[in-house]
Amino acid sequence: MTDLVIIGGGMCGLVLAGLAGESGFRTILLEKTDRVGKKILATGNGRCNLANRDFSIEHFHGSALEQARRVFELYGQDRIEAFWEENGITYLEEDGRCYPRSLQASSVLNVLRRSIDRYEQAGSVKVLTSSPATKIVYDAKKKVYRVTVRTETNTQNILEARNVVLTTGGKASPRLGSAGEGLSIAEHMGIRVTDLRPGLCRLLSKDPMVRRLAGVRIKARVSLICEKEILSSMIDEILFTDDGISGPVVIEQSRLAGDMIEAEKKIRIGIDLCEEISKGELFALLEKRFRSLMDLSAEDALEGFIHKKLIPEVLRISGIDRKENCGKLNRKQLGSLAETLKDIPVTDLSLDSFREAQVTIGGIAGEELGDGLMSRKYPGLFFGGEIVDLDGDCGGYNLMWAVASALWIRDHLPEETTNG
Repeated sequence: MTDLVIIGGGMCGLVLAGLAGESGFRTILLEKTDRVGKKILATGNGRCNLANRDFSIEHFHGSALEQARRVFELYGQDRIEAFWEENGITYLEEDGRCYPRSLQASSVLNVLRRSIDRYEQAGSVKVLTSSPATKIVYDAKKKVYRVTVRTETNTQNILEARNVVLTTGGKASPRLGSAGEGLSIAEHMGIRVTDLRPGLCRLLSKDPMVRRLAGVRIKARVSLICEKEILSSMIDEILFTDDGISGPVVIEQSRLAGDMIEAEKKIRIGIDLCEEISKGELFALLEKRFRSLMDLSAEDALEGFIHKKLIPEVLRISGIDRKENCGKLNRKQLGSLAETLKDIPVTDLSLDSFREAQVTIGGIAGEELGDGLMSRKYPGLFFGGEIVDLDGDCGGYNLMWAVASALWIRDHLPEETTNG
């Protein structure tokens, strides 16, 4: 019999294992892959975006929003930063995003492992890798959980514990260990899981232009548009791939795009290549430019003004022959060109798969969660991190939730378990 079994060795599970060991809980941490923290190493392009200075509950979404609000009231930005400082991680800020000063995700994983190692050596915490949990059964009479674990030799062990925490994540990035097994376990226990879809991901497009522009990376204003309404708009890099678009502005707006796609709304992306000036100013600039380069073709006259691979696409959309003499373009053609440069459309959009997504939208329904992120149906069964139906915007918010939920759960574990 142990006090606590934590299922899932990601950010939330590792933080909680260290906290539980510090508090004297006899703890077993189960991880299905051959090592813990694989997803941590991949976050922030290997730099691990831990937090964001622009912190508010408005950056979070899902049916567990009210539970998250209560958690963050106690474990907000300052407490999360203090936790990292206590463990040797100092923030380095870039545009409000907070990284470890080393700019190495491995530093984060190493300090978490170190916080657990001391309790492993003392025998109070045990980390079992290549040990996926497959089933949880609650014995209400004895108030004990029995967790079925598949071992490396494909045999099954049964662990008994007074408390269990599911921190397995959702279905995003399954190659890093998260494929939805924890959600399946919860569903088999009669716990409701909301509909799931990929979050913080690329947008796929069947627009032929996208493939022609594969490899192009530009900084622009990128807007998500439903019919004629601009739903959101951001300035940052956008990258064209063989089958879609990516980059910070796309990933950030993918959640809202997913909402619209789910509602069967017709959406598109609009790319403004000249966001620093108005359409009227752009018209005047083009008129002056083409007058001074009047011996050149429209294609050649735009070289040096926008990315070379974009030129034929912009002219095609504007209805201008790229070989046409730029000095002979009329005002209507110039107006069409200015309009295109301010709004290049990318159409026929869909979400990328879970395989490439950063987070899962959906999870354990908020209605299933009582005080301390504990199940309303099963006393002593908790849920932390991404497995909960709560997802944050891009920029460190999801890791803030992982840490805050671990801190919260630790403070709601029954103290008497340490004496058993």
